Parts: sequence; C-alpha cells; structure tokens
Amino acid sequence: MDSISRAIEKPDGTRVTIFESGSVVVRLIGATPRTRGPDGRVFVVREGQVVETTPKKMQPAHSRPLNVASSAHEEIGKQLSNFAARRFTLDGHSYASVEAWYQGLKWPERAKRAQIARLSGSAAKRAGRGAPKASAFVYEGRSYTFGSAEHHLLIKAAIRASLAQNPEVKAAFIETHPRPIVHDLGRPEHAGTSLPGAKFARILEEIRGEFVAEGGGV
Repeated sequence: MDSISRAIEKPDGTRVTIFESGSVVVRLIGATPRTRGPDGRVFVVREGQVVETTPKKMQPAHSRPLNVASSAHEEIGKQLSNFAARRFTLDGHSYASVEAWYQGLKWPERAKRAQIARLSGSAAKRAGRGAPKASAFVYEGRSYTFGSAEHHLLIKAAIRASLAQNPEVKAAFIETHPRPIVHDLGRPEHAGTSLPGAKFARILEEIRGEFVAEGGGV
C-alpha cells in the first residue's frame, strides 16, 4: 500500500498529497483531481474512466509544436522568424529579411522600399509605421489586396526564397519535419493583420513539405 509522505493545503484551497512512491495527487477546488506518477505521466478521471495526459516536456520530439517567432525559445524558431536576418533576392531586388520585404509593400514609393529593404528585426517592423492606409498595393506592376490569397502566395514566395538562399537555415528547417508549426507571440494578434499567425504557420509547413519532397535540394 502506498503511504502518504506529505500533505499540503495551500491558501487557495488546493490540496497536494505526496506519496512515498513519488506519486503526487493535486486537488483544486471545483476541478478534477490530477495524479502525477513517478515517471511524470499525469492521470485524471473523466466520466468514470482514467485518462492519461502527457505533459508537453514528455511529448516525443517529433510531435512537439515548433514555435516560429523572434521570441521563440528554440534557436531554429528564431531563425525562421520573418524578423531574422536572412539576406535574399526576389524578383531582382535584395532584402535583408522577409520582414523588410513585407513592410516595404506598404509603401508605394520605390525609394522607400529600397530603404526598408536593408532592415531586419524590429527596425524592419517599425518601418511600416506611417505608411499610407490602403487595402491594396502594387508589386512588380500588379495590384494585390492585402490579406488576399494572392498576397499570401507572394509571402510564401518571399519566405521560400529567403530559406532556399540560406542553406544552413534551410537544412535546420527540414530537420524539424514533421513537427507542427505555430506562431505564438504570447499575446493576442492584431485583429486587422493581413497575415494571421495560423496562416503564417501553414505557409511554413507547406514550404517545409516541399523542401522534404525535393529531397532537401534548392
């Protein structure tokens, strides 16, 4: 029989029972008790059935979400961010980062776009401030609507080019397959964004899938 080693009751009413085996039972007011076994696995009782849940840190590496953001904990997540300094050329123009290309679209003047093209990180993000309010933009002689499917295809082309032209990042990106990709900034995204986080993540998964299908070739 597993004996109780220690029992703790916190000010908020939470009760924690620690057993000699290493198991821990946590009882929160109004919530289903959770049992954490010595091996880290967690069990709860739902509708009369014992259900096992796996803490994120115990999930297999291939199934853990990969957060792509400049504030990501993993280095590859930072390197894949649009903020990252990944110099590339697209349609005859050079850019220091995907963010520079993206923010430049907001300005109709070629000189302004060329100025922004040299930026990366938060500086590139800030370069979009003050741009004329518009629902559409012109790129390479063609008009696009912000947030449209065509706009998203352009974004995909820019991201793909930036990765294909930076082989080390591309190789590291391919190695993350088949982990699901997310874009979590730790705060709600702007409601009017023309590139929702879920769409950005899906674009990255599509590009990675294409790289894998190509056998890692550019």
